[in-house]
Amino acid sequence: MDKLLIVDDDKAFRDALTQQCNGRYRIEHAESAEMFRKAFRPYAFDLIVLDMRLEHDRDGLDILNEIMEVDPYQLVIVVTKYVDTETHIAAIESGAQLYLNKDEFSIPFIKQMIGVVLQQGHLRRRVASLEKRLAEVDSPDMVIGSPEMREIQQRINLVAADGKVSVLIRGESGTGKELVARNIHQLSPRRKDGPFVAVSIAGMNRTTIHSEIFGHERGAFTGAATQHKGFIEEAHGGTLFLDEIGDLDPETQVKLLRVLESRTFQRLGGTKEIDADFQLVTATNRNLDAMIERGEFREDLYYRLQAFEIRVPPLRNHPKDISPLAEHFLAEMLKANRTTATGFDHPVLALFMRSKWPGNVRELRNVVEYSAIQARARQDETIRLEHLPASMIGTNTSSGAEITDFHRCLARAEVEFCSRALAQHDRITKSELAGQLGYNDRFVFQRRLRKALALFPEANEEFPDVVHFFA
Repeated sequence: MDKLLIVDDDKAFRDALTQQCNGRYRIEHAESAEMFRKAFRPYAFDLIVLDMRLEHDRDGLDILNEIMEVDPYQLVIVVTKYVDTETHIAAIESGAQLYLNKDEFSIPFIKQMIGVVLQQGHLRRRVASLEKRLAEVDSPDMVIGSPEMREIQQRINLVAADGKVSVLIRGESGTGKELVARNIHQLSPRRKDGPFVAVSIAGMNRTTIHSEIFGHERGAFTGAATQHKGFIEEAHGGTLFLDEIGDLDPETQVKLLRVLESRTFQRLGGTKEIDADFQLVTATNRNLDAMIERGEFREDLYYRLQAFEIRVPPLRNHPKDISPLAEHFLAEMLKANRTTATGFDHPVLALFMRSKWPGNVRELRNVVEYSAIQARARQDETIRLEHLPASMIGTNTSSGAEITDFHRCLARAEVEFCSRALAQHDRITKSELAGQLGYNDRFVFQRRLRKALALFPEANEEFPDVVHFFA
């Protein structure tokens, strides 16, 4: 049972609240500041209900400050009959979770709020516990459990300490190559305070790629109304990460090689040499050696990029990291208030360990996110097999069948969760719905749900209430 301390000189209020909470909590009373100081011990109570005025004096705020000095994480609900804005603000700023007017809110409502605040407190403790466990195997943003990943971390430390050598990261799609690049940047004493500029070559327009990477001067081409800084210039003093480097066209390969040799470049349409101070990190899932043989990639550029190589293995080759990674992704969801789940049922982790994960770490993250959203929709605290995507439950892991389209599965789960929330209210604004679903920013919430609706067109028939709400 959770233990409560009711600090109030109103005997009728103490008795009424105790009667309402009887059987659910262990309760102690204090009717004065002196009795409170005798009863209070750090970490002894899960929640304190505190009157703002004791013995006809404003002792409540002083007591609240005393509590927070000893235990800043103590849960406190302030109750009072003498409401004023200044005291309300002071109580919340001092650390109280709620400030309730006794005349406005009934005893049953206060009991309900005690349950809500305790639940939030338990959730924070679970998050702290998960974060502590993750910290044991986590470097900045990376989960390090297996010998394979520890070796990668050692290589990251080497190139990060140097801060100048070019790095080529190889690995299958979804293995976390960009995360390795970010880790190099974050751990570099020379680069960490500078920008990290990440660029996917595969997603760039072939006609404007030179301008985007090197920048251009005003009037360099039709439509160039102003001077434009390219990615190289934006990365000055920091790290430039070029993903899918195998997709770089031959002309731009030549120009990039010149930058690496001279550490200077020119904007398109310009004549001025500009210094280029950045660490170049590139990545690819393609066979560059075969591309060189076919004349599709320059051998001299390849050797420049490959000054230091890091190979990221597929997830199936380091299965010891599967459980820590899954817990890491769940902790992120929990911290963002996007799920009620705090752990995985054993059969779920067993299934994770048997799976082939053709999509690697990205696929694992998608499965955890989908399952965590499903758990939240049912208010479950543990992710079970029933929360997993149907495609995963039906996957014959021994045959290596692939799991596909998780973004669409996630979209459906979020639309369904939104529909359930709408069904509980006759009238609700987008801001209120966003807050209820755990989004702090209404506009981020709207963008995310509209994107989910676009990925899941069947919502027009299955969840017309959500479609209409965001029309």
